[in-house]
Amino acid sequence: MILVPSSILLTQAVQSKSIIITDTQAFTPSQILTEPIVIDDETDFVALGATGVGTRSDPYVLDDLVMTTIGTCITVTGTTAFFMISNCILESDPTEPAVQFNDVENGQVDQCEIVGGSSGIQVLSSIDCSITNTSIYECWIGIQMDLVSNCTIAYARIFNNHRGLLFDSGEFIRIENNTIFSNTENGLEFAWGASNNTVVRNEIGWNGVDDQNPENAVDHGEDNHFDDGTGQGNEWSDFNGTTPYLISGTSGTNDSYPTLLEDNIIPVIVDVADTAIDVETTGNILTWIVRDDYPDRYTIEIDGNLLSSSSWSGDPITVNLDPLDIGSYVYDIRVYDAIGNIAGDTVNINVVSFVLGGIGTELVMIASGLTVAIFLVVMLIIKKLS
Repeated sequence: MILVPSSILLTQAVQSKSIIITDTQAFTPSQILTEPIVIDDETDFVALGATGVGTRSDPYVLDDLVMTTIGTCITVTGTTAFFMISNCILESDPTEPAVQFNDVENGQVDQCEIVGGSSGIQVLSSIDCSITNTSIYECWIGIQMDLVSNCTIAYARIFNNHRGLLFDSGEFIRIENNTIFSNTENGLEFAWGASNNTVVRNEIGWNGVDDQNPENAVDHGEDNHFDDGTGQGNEWSDFNGTTPYLISGTSGTNDSYPTLLEDNIIPVIVDVADTAIDVETTGNILTWIVRDDYPDRYTIEIDGNLLSSSSWSGDPITVNLDPLDIGSYVYDIRVYDAIGNIAGDTVNINVVSFVLGGIGTELVMIASGLTVAIFLVVMLIIKKLS
């Protein structure tokens, strides 16, 4: 592994959260909002300061937003203008969708990070909508669609949700080039009202890990396709080499061109050098740069005791060091990917008081004691001479 100087990874400033998603660059949203956004008329885009004019070539764009809220972060209802929600980090509680489109045409979510919610993105009674280059995790349902048509989901990462994608009803939906993994129940499911949809060139794996009947995909609909008919299907973690790959459900669908989805690569974790911090300062953060195509979870221990255990989105992992008192501490991190590959790192942190040019607390105490002793001796000599 590469050893990166601790000055890079141990900072004294709060670091912005950045998203790591397939085929896109990391970004840092610039506007932090606390109030939900509700749009039910196209003039609302202008009132909210969106760029663009609402056409196909120049859509309204709401971008660079960070929002954590109880309820839905962004709701769009009854619009036909072209618009895009881009480069946003949106987090909701489990009771409502994080993003909801209802009776919408021409809406798009692109390069966003969606966390939590009853659904990460819920699209209802809408047409010509798309979700692209977006990470969706820790939701009850990652993406839910009902009564939709001509929609696209592409280059998205849907993982660590209770259910990955659920299509209650809808037609002519394209699900392509996505990564769908580590969802507790089904990775992808077409219900009885879903028909004439296409699922191709996706990586679908390790879903249903906590379910009694785990399935990467289930199809109860009609005339749905899991290949393009000319040689392109999907990658499946449970493909056993027998073609075609049968899709569970009542439809009898199959993938005629399946391939095996494998992951024999452990997560990459950049080692952090042992270091010391000043107990008098604040904003001390220990940061691990970690990367994996199929991130799942991590644990951190301090001196052998569990400090935190959480799902891992692929973002850098940070620990606040400010609560530490003077002393020495050992931090151990373990990161796991979807198939169970593990990587780890150990960092020794010394918390001292940097005074007198960084001599250190113990030496300062010794020096202070010597100073007092010398002072007393001098006073005694002066007293005897007097």
